[in-house]
Amino acid sequence: MFFRVLMCLLLLCFSMPSFAQDMSVSDAYKAIPHKQTTFDAQQSRLAKADAKYLEHYFYVADIAVRARVMALRGFWGQDKSLNVQDYDAQVHKALSSFEVVNTPKHLKEAETLLIGAIKDQQAFFHEWDKLEGDKRKEMGSNYVRHRLVLSAHQKLIRAYFLIKNAYPREEQHNVEAFFDHLCALDFI
Repeated sequence: MFFRVLMCLLLLCFSMPSFAQDMSVSDAYKAIPHKQTTFDAQQSRLAKADAKYLEHYFYVADIAVRARVMALRGFWGQDKSLNVQDYDAQVHKALSSFEVVNTPKHLKEAETLLIGAIKDQQAFFHEWDKLEGDKRKEMGSNYVRHRLVLSAHQKLIRAYFLIKNAYPREEQHNVEAFFDHLCALDFI
């Protein structure tokens, strides 16, 4: 029951202003493009508490994917985009949801890595937002080499392997979901 109440609260927290509803999570995956494999807690072989936690973990990752894609579109002057302030608001809501979720001890590091990766991406967008003219254009064409993008990349790789190695007997569909959620969040 607590988890259902929590999910309802999260859905309310993540309701976006109408301008941001122009892109769904599925649209964001298509825009990258990246395969979208949703973690299926019902199909999972994991303990129920772990499966519920991972469902939340990957939901937060998906919100961050969507926000990242829309922020990138904003920097490139495309439609269906977010400015840095709206990106920050979405990321803040997503990350603060971890405060009300019980994290299994063996997944605390994976959670810390996900949060750190998203915060690295957030800091990257702030740096980019401060630039003007040619420097702004240059960062837009070379962002995959930026130190914060690379730091986020490394954290997401480590988070993936921590989760994958914690559940060696998990259903193949969910193992693919582990990868797809975290890979889609990666800039690289």
